[in-house]
Amino acid sequence: MFRWHILIIFQVVSIFSFAQKNVLEGLVLDSISNEPLAFVHIIYNAKNQGASTNIDGKFSIQITDEIKNLKFSSVGYKTKIVSIADLQTHKNIVIPLSEKTLDLQEVVVLPGENPAHRIIKKVIANKDLNNPEKNVSFSYESYSKMYFTFFLDSLKEKPNLDSLQALKADTSMMRAKDFLDKQHLFMMESVNERKFKLPDKSIERVIGSRVSGMKNPMFTILNTQLQSFSIYDEFFKIFDKMYLSPVSYGSVNKYFFLIEDTMYNKENDTIFIISFRPSKGKSFDGLKGVLHINTKNYGIQNVSAEPYEKSSMHVRVQQKYEFVENQQWFPVELNTEIKFNSMQVDIGRGTTSLIGIGKTYISAIKLNPELENKSFSDVSFSINNNAYKMQDSLLEKYRVDPLTEKELYTYHIIDSIGKEEKFDTKIKLMETMMRGYIPFKIFNLDYTKFIDYNYFEGYRLGIGLETNEKLFKNLSIGGLYAYGFTDKKSKYGTHLKINLSKRYKTEIKLSYNFDADESGGVSFYDNLQLTGTELFRTYLIDDMYYFNQYKFQFQTRFLRHFSARLFAQQRDIYITDDYYPFTIAFVTDFLNPIQILETGVNLRFLYKEKFIETPSGIFSEGSKYPMLYVNLTKGLTSDYGSFDYVKVEAQLSKMFTTKFLGKTMMRLSAGYISDYLPYQLRYTSYGSYRKFPIDAEYTFGTMRLGEFISDKFVSFNFKQDFGNLLFGNKKIKQEIAIVQNIGYGWLTNQPSSTVNFKTMEKGYFETGLLLKNIIRLQFMGYGLGVYYRYGEYAFDNTLDNVAFKLTFTFAM
Repeated sequence: MFRWHILIIFQVVSIFSFAQKNVLEGLVLDSISNEPLAFVHIIYNAKNQGASTNIDGKFSIQITDEIKNLKFSSVGYKTKIVSIADLQTHKNIVIPLSEKTLDLQEVVVLPGENPAHRIIKKVIANKDLNNPEKNVSFSYESYSKMYFTFFLDSLKEKPNLDSLQALKADTSMMRAKDFLDKQHLFMMESVNERKFKLPDKSIERVIGSRVSGMKNPMFTILNTQLQSFSIYDEFFKIFDKMYLSPVSYGSVNKYFFLIEDTMYNKENDTIFIISFRPSKGKSFDGLKGVLHINTKNYGIQNVSAEPYEKSSMHVRVQQKYEFVENQQWFPVELNTEIKFNSMQVDIGRGTTSLIGIGKTYISAIKLNPELENKSFSDVSFSINNNAYKMQDSLLEKYRVDPLTEKELYTYHIIDSIGKEEKFDTKIKLMETMMRGYIPFKIFNLDYTKFIDYNYFEGYRLGIGLETNEKLFKNLSIGGLYAYGFTDKKSKYGTHLKINLSKRYKTEIKLSYNFDADESGGVSFYDNLQLTGTELFRTYLIDDMYYFNQYKFQFQTRFLRHFSARLFAQQRDIYITDDYYPFTIAFVTDFLNPIQILETGVNLRFLYKEKFIETPSGIFSEGSKYPMLYVNLTKGLTSDYGSFDYVKVEAQLSKMFTTKFLGKTMMRLSAGYISDYLPYQLRYTSYGSYRKFPIDAEYTFGTMRLGEFISDKFVSFNFKQDFGNLLFGNKKIKQEIAIVQNIGYGWLTNQPSSTVNFKTMEKGYFETGLLLKNIIRLQFMGYGLGVYYRYGEYAFDNTLDNVAFKLTFTFAM
C-alpha cells in the first residue's frame, strides 16, 4: 500500500511539473513608460482563441504543440506577433508594445446600422442583470494599494539648452533617477470589507491600513473615491466629476462604437473588443476607451476608460469583471492612473508631472449572503480607529504580491521622515484648518473671522478663538471680537460649548453676542455653511441692525434623516437710523431697543443621507433626494419680549444631472408670520442687484436689496446649466445656463401708518442667460451673464430692468 502512495505522489508531482513547464507566463508593458498594460488580448491559434492580460499587465497561458505564435494586440498599440520557438524561457517574459498614432479619419462609416450597436444594445438591455448593485446582495473583501511618483520616461525635453545648462540638467537627471529607482514619493495600503443589501443598503469599513510616514488612516478614503464601483450606472464617476457611461440608455446616439477585434475564451464564449468615444458633433462630458464584452449574458468583462477631454488632472481607469459563482458578473480588479498636469517639476533636461497609481483587488465575494438590517446605518463608509495597528498581519494576508524592495524602501524612508517631521501632527493641523480653525497651543483660532466684507460694515476685521481638546476634550470656551471700518462699531461675544457625541453631532451651546444682522433676512440650519456663488450675496448687504443676544441651543442628528437645533434666545434689537428705509416718525412707534424673546427649532431633513465616519469626525456624503429646511419660531411676551407671534419658514432644494440637459438646480422657499412685527424681523427680498455686478445663485439678480417687504412670501429659483451640451463642437469650452426666478409676497399685518411699503403680491419675474468659462485660468472660469426683469414690477426705463453679471466657476 505504501508503494502505491509513493507512486501516486510521484505521478501527481510529474504531471504538475509537466504542466508548469507548459505554462507561459509574462508581462506586457508600454515600450516607452514601462508601465504594465491591462487587458491586452492575446490570440494563440487560428480559431481566434485567446486570453487577456490582467489589470497588472500579467498573463498566463497553457501552451500546447498546436500553439506556434502569440499575437498581442491592444487598441492604440501596434500589434506584435511572438514565435513560441524564439522564446528562451517560458517564465517572466516581457513583451513591450509600441503606441501607434491613431488616425480617426481612417474610420469609414458605411450605410446601415453600425454592427457594434447590436452588441451595445444587448449590453444595455442586460445592464440591470449584470450590475451587482441592481441584481444581488453581496459582501466582499478588498485590498488596495496606491503610490505617487514621477515617471522620468515621460519627460518633455526643454529646448535650446547651452552646454553648461545641459551638464547641470544631466547631473540633476542622474540624481532624480537614482532617487526614483529606489523609492516612491508616497505609498499606502488598506484592507476593506463591504456589505451590500438590495436595494440600496451599503456599508464599507477600513479594517487595516498602512500609510507611509504616518499612522493617520484618513488618506485611505481616496482608494474608494477614485472611480465608480461599476460601469453600468447612467453616469460613471471619476473623482468628483460625472461622465456619461458608454452603456447608458441611448448611448449609441452619443458615442461612436467600433468593433476592433473578436476572440474566444476557453469556454468558447465570444468576446467582442469594442472601442468607444463621443460621436463627432456631440458635446457632453464623455469618455473614450475600450470594452471587452462577453456574450455570456452580454456582460462587460473588461473596461478601460478616460475622459475624452484633457484637463489639469487626467485620470485613466480600468475594471476587470468575472462571472462569480456562475451567476453574476462582478468587478474583481480596479485600476486608476492619475496624472496631475498642473503639478509639473523640472528634472534634468525636461519637465514631468506627478503620477498616482492605484490598484484594488476584490476577493471573498459572496452573493446573496444572510445580511441583517441592523448591520447597516446612515454611515456608508467608516475607518477603524485602530486600522493602522493591524497593518502587518492583515495586509500580508491580503497582498496579491509581496512588497517589492522599492516599496519596502519607500515605507522605511518615508516612515523615518514622517516620524522626524511629525507628519501625523501636520495632518491633524490640516484637518483642523479644513474645519475653519488654526490650532495654537490650547486654542483654535477661527480664521474665517479674520476678515470679512459687506456694504453696511465695510471691511470687518476680527479674531475668534476657542479652547481645543488639549485643555478640555468635550468642552470648549470661546470668544469673538470684530470691528467694521464703515459703521465704526465693535462686535463681540463669548460662548460655552459641550460636545456630547461626535457621531451624531450632538452639542449644547450657551452664548452671548453683540453683533449685526441683515434686516428681514432668513437663515436655516446650514446657513453658516453657504457654498457656491450664493455666498457672494453676503458681501452686498447694506441694511443691518445691531442686536444684543443671549442664546441657549441644543443640536443633534436623529432618526437617520433629521438634524435639529432647539433654541431659546432673548434679543435687544437696535434700529440703525442711517440705514432705515422709512420715516423716523414710524421708528418712534417702538421702543429702541426692541425686545424679542423667542424659542423654536431649526430642522434639516435629507432622506437617506449617507456619512463617512473617520477618527476625526463624521462627514456627509449627501443624498440624491431633495434637502428640506424648516424653521419654527414662537415669540413670547414678557418683561423681556414685546411681541407674541409665530414664524414658519421652509426651503426645499434639489440638484440633479441628466444626460441631455446637464445640471438642474431648483429651490422653493416660503415664509409666514402670524402677527405684526417690526421691519427688521419681517421678510425683505432676496435680491442681489448692485453696481458691482457679481452673480449669486438662488438670488434675484435684478431685484434691489430690501426693495420689497412682506410677512408672507413664496419664491422659486430655477437654473438649467447645459454646460457645453448645446455646442456641437467640443473645442468650444464656454458653457450656457438659463435662470428663471419667480417671487410673491404679501403684507397683511400692517398698522395704520403713512409709510408705503413695496410688496410683490402680483408676482415678480426675471429671466437670466449666463455664458460661463469665457476665460479659464487654472481652476477658475470667468464669464458674463445678463438678467431681465419683467411683469408688474418692471421699471419704466428698460435699462433699469437689465442686470449684467460676472460669473465664476470652479473647474478641474
